[in-house]
Amino acid sequence: MSHIKVTELKSVKDSKTPVKADDVVSIGEDIVKIFPSGVNLKNMADATMKVLSKVTALYHLNAEQKKDLVVDILCYVVDNTDAGALEFLDPVIKDMLPGLIDTLIMVDGGKLHIAKPKQCADKVKSCIPCCK
Repeated sequence: MSHIKVTELKSVKDSKTPVKADDVVSIGEDIVKIFPSGVNLKNMADATMKVLSKVTALYHLNAEQKKDLVVDILCYVVDNTDAGALEFLDPVIKDMLPGLIDTLIMVDGGKLHIAKPKQCADKVKSCIPCCK
């Protein structure tokens, strides 16, 4: 299990946002309580939505800043939980997070919106070879 350097995360390093390392850790620890075995392929979408709801209440960030913060928090959770035998998938999961967030969330007029179920399902199906 590797641990992430919170101060090096994109959302924390960005001088244009009020996000602090403590914000990532605080929300990350809340998510760890909900998903003690970490974020995995089965719960990634649910974890993303829970993080987004917490991030939305935190600051008035633009859509890209929110996305960066959500990705950073989820990476924190992945790195700070023990997935047991599936720990080797952590780098894969962290690489998938930005794309998943793009699939689940739409940017419209600078605001993040949850993609409508049909749009989301179509996007997810296009990623799975047997569903094309």
